Order: sequence, then structure tokens, then C-alpha cells
Amino acid sequence: MTKFVKDLQQTYPATVTTVLRTGDKLALDKKSDQRCKLCMGMLIEKNSELTSEESTKFSRLVSTTIPNYTVSRQERYQNVLDKFNDEIVSTSDYCYACSKITPCIIMVQK
Repeated sequence: MTKFVKDLQQTYPATVTTVLRTGDKLALDKKSDQRCKLCMGMLIEKNSELTSEESTKFSRLVSTTIPNYTVSRQERYQNVLDKFNDEIVSTSDYCYACSKITPCIIMVQK
């Protein structure tokens, strides 16, 4: 990493300072005690509305789930919600970036 930054500084001198200044401007609005299990970065607190990513996941789940017509419509709905909530909870301990690489880590450990 150090070599990369030094090479970048030699080739494109303004880039490193621009990246550092931009990084200094990034901040979360609220302080949170919750930390990502993998990188220990602060987690953004969830609200009741779905993010666009969660909405897409829910839509995919509904579209790909084969309906079980031996149970009532309410039970089918509840089963889909339960499955979706299980998936959301399993990644809620990780920040966005780590939630994307965590499944890869779990697969390697198995």
C-alpha cells in the first residue's frame, strides 16, 4: 500500500492530497456505538424504510420463491418476510463493504 501511494504521489502529485482532503470531509451524521464485526468501522443506524439494495433483494426473493400452495396466502407472505428478515439480520453486523465480502469469507472457512 505504501509503495502504491508513493508511486501515485510521484506520478500524480495532486491526487494523494485530494484523496486525503476528501477523506477528511467524509463523516457520519450521528455517532454510533455499533461497529462492523470485520473492519470495526461505524455502522449507520437502520430506520424502518428499506434501502434500494434491500428493496431489490426483496423483489428478487419474491420473484424467485416457488409458492407453496398447501399453506394460506398469509402464511406464504409471512414465510417470505421471515426469509428476507433472516438475510437482512445476518448482514446487519457488517458495514456495506464488509457485508459484500463476508459471504466469500464464510465460504472459504467451510
